[in-house]
Amino acid sequence: MYRKVFLTGGTGFVGTEVLKELVKNKYKVKVLTHSQKHKVSSKAVEIVNGSVTDIDSLANSVKGCDAIINLVGIIREVPWKGVTFQKLHVEATRNMIKVAKENKVRRLIHMSANGAKPHGTKYQTTKYRAEQLIKNSGLEYTIFRPSIIFGEHDNFINKLSRQMRFGIAPYIGNGNYHLQPVSVRAVAKAFAKSINNKKAFNKIYHLGGPDVCTYKELLGMVANAINKKIIEIPVPVWFVRVCAVLFGWMPQFPITNDQITMLLEDNVCDSSEATQDLKIKPIGFR
Repeated sequence: MYRKVFLTGGTGFVGTEVLKELVKNKYKVKVLTHSQKHKVSSKAVEIVNGSVTDIDSLANSVKGCDAIINLVGIIREVPWKGVTFQKLHVEATRNMIKVAKENKVRRLIHMSANGAKPHGTKYQTTKYRAEQLIKNSGLEYTIFRPSIIFGEHDNFINKLSRQMRFGIAPYIGNGNYHLQPVSVRAVAKAFAKSINNKKAFNKIYHLGGPDVCTYKELLGMVANAINKKIIEIPVPVWFVRVCAVLFGWMPQFPITNDQITMLLEDNVCDSSEATQDLKIKPIGFR
């Protein structure tokens, strides 16, 4: 039985919920952070300072654990700060595998993404390369590929709702591309329930919610939830792409060209295997 978990990305949107679920299920958890100032939520939680890109600090931090949950990932690069997909997705995963083997940690559970593939955007291909490293590592792995994750503190639905307070809701193209939002609570339960579930060993699971909707339908649901009448404004794909080329390097600009490409793809999946193996109760987006 794996009982002590090393958690990376544990202070973020998904990580905070995963940490709650681990504590609830009586796991002891070491949480890797960049700052010792992070509040400890339980006596079962230990905060360790370090970075997934610093293999020495990582090796010291992993000691004493028997399982690793790696949630570290980015959706946007900031190259001049050293924040790149290659560094945070691929190199960080390689570091994780190395320190796991050095410390005789056999179990690795990893957050990937729905849409990870060998030929796609930089985000998708680096997620895929990280998966391949894990699959060939010899560790007892589980890889999760979630669709768009929603929850109380997410950065997607909350951003839309703030924008809608002005009564407008722009969308790219025809708005008919499909999404399958999955609750952060369901994702957290999947991670926690997979740790000692033999059915989950050496598997890749897709995680999606029970509701599939178009982007325009999603806008309507969010507007209804905040009781706001909105004007939907279509924006041509070519115009957004030109703007992304010119301004996408700026953190303040809301979307990059790669994100446009991924948004226009249908972000849906079959999560029935995860639901059955891990006994996860689906949580609807509405």
